[in-house]
Amino acid sequence: MDNAPFASPQAALVDKPIATVLVVDDTPDNLTLMGSLLREHFLVKVANHGEKALKIAQSDTPPDLILLDIMMPEMDGYQATAELRRREAGTSRRTPIIALTANAIEGERRRCLDAGMDDFLTKPIDPDMLRFVVTRALRPGRQVQRERHQECGEQRAWVPCSCLRVRVDAHRRHVASAA
Repeated sequence: MDNAPFASPQAALVDKPIATVLVVDDTPDNLTLMGSLLREHFLVKVANHGEKALKIAQSDTPPDLILLDIMMPEMDGYQATAELRRREAGTSRRTPIIALTANAIEGERRRCLDAGMDDFLTKPIDPDMLRFVVTRALRPGRQVQRERHQECGEQRAWVPCSCLRVRVDAHRRHVASAA
């Protein structure tokens, strides 16, 4: 699979900067799913292995954030994170990395954070939680498209609205129990 960006036609018409998210997963269906969940709000690039992710991350147009599967052949998410952090050392750049894993076992979140990742999401992915965590991890000052949340009508930039706060609290309890 190539790293051609997934972007909605609406994204091309917006004059505000749109964050670029790199999704790294060795399963093509997961890349397609993540692209479809994110492309309405972000420019999405994909990579199907760690080496390709590192190449994209070090390109002239690096991503603003990386969603990184932990369990991949050849170079897993921990190895890819270690290498990216090594390459970023001594520079002003630090790309946020969010771990994606089906392993919700105790200690997994702590292992991801200790490895240099910034956050942790478990599969199957909740679309609202994904957008919330991605938006939260983006650099301060990044302008993100604002729109009304479908369930409650609050005008937000993918931050918790009233109806999402319950899910966010449940996610925090889940993540805390996995640490």
